[in-house]
Amino acid sequence: ERPLEDQLENWCCRRCKFCHVCGRQHQATKQLLECNKCRNSYHP
Repeated sequence: ERPLEDQLENWCCRRCKFCHVCGRQHQATKQLLECNKCRNSYHP
């Protein structure tokens, strides 16, 4: 997985994604939902 040219400044890999509400990274037991448009992640 690599960033697109226009996303070099704000790209975050799937392994480092974090919840935009609580700030915690995802764990194997609690997956994050990711918005297809803005790519923000949230715990379900």
